[in-house]
Amino acid sequence: MIQQNLSMISFLRKLFRKRSGKRSRSQGILDLGIRHPDRDMTNLPDTDVHQLMIEATRIRRKQGYAAAIGFLKKLAGEYLEAGNTALVTCMNKLIPYMRREPGISWEETHNYLQGIIKQAPLHDDYFRNLHLTMADLLEERDRETALKYITDHLNHEHPGMVDFDLLTKAAEIHIDRGDETEAMHVLDRAAGLLHPGMERFQHIRKLRKWHRTRALLARLSDTRPGASEYLFHRLMEFTLDMARVLDPMLIHQFHERKDLYFRKERGFEHTEAFREALKILELDDQQEKLLREIYGFVFEEMPLLLKVTHKQLHFKPGDAETLAEVQEKKRFSQRPFTEMPLLHDHLRHIVDKYCESGRTDS
Repeated sequence: MIQQNLSMISFLRKLFRKRSGKRSRSQGILDLGIRHPDRDMTNLPDTDVHQLMIEATRIRRKQGYAAAIGFLKKLAGEYLEAGNTALVTCMNKLIPYMRREPGISWEETHNYLQGIIKQAPLHDDYFRNLHLTMADLLEERDRETALKYITDHLNHEHPGMVDFDLLTKAAEIHIDRGDETEAMHVLDRAAGLLHPGMERFQHIRKLRKWHRTRALLARLSDTRPGASEYLFHRLMEFTLDMARVLDPMLIHQFHERKDLYFRKERGFEHTEAFREALKILELDDQQEKLLREIYGFVFEEMPLLLKVTHKQLHFKPGDAETLAEVQEKKRFSQRPFTEMPLLHDHLRHIVDKYCESGRTDS
């Protein structure tokens, strides 16, 4: 089996090499010598790297962590030499595997990752995601060291969109330390990186993460204002979680996720934090009513608000549709996400209404 893995690596190495002898910088796409002069290869979906990560999982299950680590390290070497951004995905798989292998110490893992970062072409912003991998590793050993690492990096580099996740990581550490002021300051910096011109679903994903972290911050306060803020941001996270899968071309994903919420296999209503917030706000007896209103808005009204038509929302495989309708569905994902203020105001109105109701009833 080891020989088979080595043979696969040898085969992959050949694929990485261009016929001209130069290297590809595509994002996880193994170079077959085919030129695409009109396309930025770094922005193509990294389908191939994900298939290779699946292969790493298969190796781990059949042969153990050591074999999978060897496979991933060889891939990482190829990605690093090629200047291929798939290195980030590879390292996010490899480092956790190294931490689970009893024969590899934390120090060895740290030194390996540190060496990769030193060699990576960090002038390409995407590779700066490796700093988040390092921060996660450092946090495992010492939270303060992780925070210093993040702070030093952000002070050295002018924060860009690629640093959004690093900023939210710093905010989470500040929250764990109980430092509300610093956490809010960092979250404000992260929010300042977002803008409506971003790719639609990346924008929604980052907004969701921001509101999730903001909800964690609100939990530090056990006051009514704190509980109200937690409730608002937690419901915003839920709303954006559904908006992430609201794509007419893949509308089945929206309904599948909706069903998970209804079956309570995904969501927040069963969490201690949600129940505590309702208790502080004296809304225990209104939970079902609140959820019906929120679910009704997100599952039925929000799609129309985001310009998904009734036909698109309830489309089933086999339903008739014109070419123009298909083309319109394809254009949806290219639209910027500009409806955030509408969602924000609607959710804020609902939360304020219920909070006022709880205060009046008491």
